[in-house]
Amino acid sequence: MTRVAPMPVTSLVRVQGGRFVRGGPADTGLGSGPFVPRGVGSYPLLDHSGRGRVQHVRDVFAQARDLDRPLVRTHAFFDGGDSPARLRNADGTPHEPGLRALDGVLAEARAHGVQLLLPVANHWPDYGGARAVAGMVLGASRAAADPDAFYLDPRCVRAQQVHIEALMGRVNHLTGVRYGDDPTVFAWELANEPRLSRAPRARLRRLVQPSRRLGPALAAWAVAMRRAFDAGGAQQLVGWGGSGHRGTHGEDMEPVLASGAVDFATLHLYPFATHPALLRRVPWDARASAAVGVGRAILADRAALAARCGLPLLVEELGWKTGAHTLECERLQVMRGLLQAARELSVGTLPWMIAERGRADYDGLVIRPEHAALWDLLRAA
Repeated sequence: MTRVAPMPVTSLVRVQGGRFVRGGPADTGLGSGPFVPRGVGSYPLLDHSGRGRVQHVRDVFAQARDLDRPLVRTHAFFDGGDSPARLRNADGTPHEPGLRALDGVLAEARAHGVQLLLPVANHWPDYGGARAVAGMVLGASRAAADPDAFYLDPRCVRAQQVHIEALMGRVNHLTGVRYGDDPTVFAWELANEPRLSRAPRARLRRLVQPSRRLGPALAAWAVAMRRAFDAGGAQQLVGWGGSGHRGTHGEDMEPVLASGAVDFATLHLYPFATHPALLRRVPWDARASAAVGVGRAILADRAALAARCGLPLLVEELGWKTGAHTLECERLQVMRGLLQAARELSVGTLPWMIAERGRADYDGLVIRPEHAALWDLLRAA
């Protein structure tokens, strides 16, 4: 097969009739009209860029192109700490060297003909996270005492809005393109796996009508974040970024989708995590078949929910762990079944994850070119 040299993406993605739609004919090599996104996840690119490891960023983008999955979900957050890639200092002020590192990730993606899916916050403490942002506003002790402050405290909500508006207005020093106008960005996301630790009560009344459910509070936060993207002039889509839970694990996606805050629904599909009893099934092929069944049911439910809301669904993380309890051959079987289920529903997928060559596999989810059968599956699926 003759490979065409990558060309920068030149038009923005839209949502029409519950489907992703690509722009006009100038979008060289990617076509136009409705399409099903094909991508992969790789989180450490901002950190690599900030530490001068641009070869790792290029390696990941080259792998994405080799897989014919030219959409990469990666971080546009890094809050506090002492990494040169941090976007905000511990006091909440912008960190220009880190922002220039993000400029570099965008510029390399553009050069490789790759689009990016970029969450701008993280629920978890990795790379700072929601609690670090709350600490910038409230102080570390108060943030630690209130794990939901990032979502519910008006001061924290406003601080995040200011950050988003500034990001959208930033002009990339390497490309000269304003972040909010850059078609290299497939979409922004409100956060990675946002959720609450408990159903809010008194504080919720300041945001939405009283409810004992998690969903309305998250929906109110999502609406507030979307206002910031709009105020900053973002021309790209804005997605949810959540795991896709429906009233469990601190997340209820349905009210968020119904709120109009986001342009597409998201699902993180890890059957071994949501249904840990699967790992006790033997033999391995029975375990794999059961995992595919669980995954199919979740996928069908979330796709139906998204369709009712008039939105497309993106499975932006999916995987099956290898390690002490599982085998590479069963990962292949599970991934084949999950990818087939998504294809039957015309749902885009971004398997988790690829990485630069030689990176340690910390959680048993890294997919490498040496995993020939799985690599070929991702290329074909």
